[in-house]
Amino acid sequence: MKKINVNEIVEEAWQSPGGKYAVSFKGISEALGREPASLDLSKRHPFDLEWNRMSRGKWNFPYHAHSAQWELYLVISGKGTVRHK
Repeated sequence: MKKINVNEIVEEAWQSPGGKYAVSFKGISEALGREPASLDLSKRHPFDLEWNRMSRGKWNFPYHAHSAQWELYLVISGKGTVRHK
C-alpha cells in the first residue's frame, strides 16, 4: 500500500466567481495514484478522498446531489452544517 503525508500535498484554492463558495483542497486520492482525469473505473479508487479547508462564513459548493457517489465530511475543528433532503 502506498503511504502519503497529507502535509506534503499541495493545497489548491477554488472560489466561485461571486465569492459565495470557496474551498481549499488537497487531492489525497491523486497523491495515492488515482489518475485525475480518468473516467475508467478500473483506474480509480472505490472512492475519492480529499482534504478540504473552508473559511468561516463560506460554503464549499452549491447544494447538489450525485447519483453514483457518496460524500463524507469529518470536521476537525470549528463547526460544520450538512444539508440533506
